[in-house]
Amino acid sequence: MVLIEDCHISYNTSYPIYNNGLALQANPGQAPNYTNVYVKQPDGTSDFVGNCWPGASVWIDFLNENGAAFWGSQYYLQNFHGSSYLYGAWNDMNEPSVFADGSLEEISQRGMPVHNIHIDNMGNQFLHMYVHNAYGALQ
Repeated sequence: MVLIEDCHISYNTSYPIYNNGLALQANPGQAPNYTNVYVKQPDGTSDFVGNCWPGASVWIDFLNENGAAFWGSQYYLQNFHGSSYLYGAWNDMNEPSVFADGSLEEISQRGMPVHNIHIDNMGNQFLHMYVHNAYGALQ
């Protein structure tokens, strides 16, 4: 089995992975162990929500080591019910694609807004325009 995975998460409170990320963000802690899971809007506090394959989506903040660890934990074997150690992962769309209108008929991509905020473990904030090229490598 090969899992195709994209770096966006369905923005849906009935989706367990989204809720697990929210739970981690609920108590972000202090530097040097600040937790941020999802990329923020320019205000630096609310999660950026855009359109991608699942519709309304949020994106993992890989600049934050705790956010990256959350993403990595999704690969644990116990998360693949009915599977075995013989599975693979296809890292797809590690450029944070955001569809202009979200419809499958019109998938004009505009990318992550450059003024969105990434927050590292120290609590430092960075504009997406400065980490855009590192995003895929951090994923």
